[in-house]
Amino acid sequence: MKTRLGRRAYVLVKWQVEKVIKWLAAHISQRNYQIIVSILIGIVAGLAAVVLKYSVFRVREWMHGNDPTQGRIGFVFFPILGVLLTVLYIRFILRRKLDVGSSGLIYAVSRKRVNLPKHEMYSHIISSSLTVGLGGSVGLEAPLVRTGSAIGSNLAQLLRVGRNKQTLFLACGAAAGMAAIFNSPVAAVIFAFEVLLTDIALYSFIPLLIAAATGAVVSRFFYYEQLFYLPTQGWSIDTIPLFMLLGVLCGLYSA
Repeated sequence: MKTRLGRRAYVLVKWQVEKVIKWLAAHISQRNYQIIVSILIGIVAGLAAVVLKYSVFRVREWMHGNDPTQGRIGFVFFPILGVLLTVLYIRFILRRKLDVGSSGLIYAVSRKRVNLPKHEMYSHIISSSLTVGLGGSVGLEAPLVRTGSAIGSNLAQLLRVGRNKQTLFLACGAAAGMAAIFNSPVAAVIFAFEVLLTDIALYSFIPLLIAAATGAVVSRFFYYEQLFYLPTQGWSIDTIPLFMLLGVLCGLYSA
């Protein structure tokens, strides 16, 4: 009974959204239409970033308490627990393949495979909350980029736009997700242009910038606290050679 009601509610909401979208497409210019869609993508991606950051913070607080330096033994076992819970979630609850990292997204866009599955709009949030919240050595950039891309892609599928527009909205979601997690809209736009939109004209700059700015504003408005508090110590001039050596080693490793 609940499943039927849920499906009916989903169909009704989808029908109403399609009506609004068709009305907008018929009464406003194409440029304004893209701007409205990019704002919507930025809002949803920003809220997704808020949910992810809040979930990571709560999981970390629950496991480590208010002082992240306490429970040093837990720093060894908690990351293993996070990976185990993530594997169990993917295998027994999600029951689908979950691509991780931005490389798979870049490859899919290069192959014109821009129809991302619906579950990526939430599955990366859940898996990353467990992994990062429990101290796993992964970041939040790739999960938010994948989540934002899935939001843009599925909205484009709902709008039934062409392949170029779908790629643009996917990139808007990726830029909004990155801007929301790092509070850096300009860097997010540059990332989208350099990595995802190499063959798209410059007219896509405005929707990308609007989506990224909207995502950053929404994320900052609803969650302005610092996610991680790391203990730091002052530095002295004697440590400059060590920093220089570290920079050289990092450069050699990246090369």
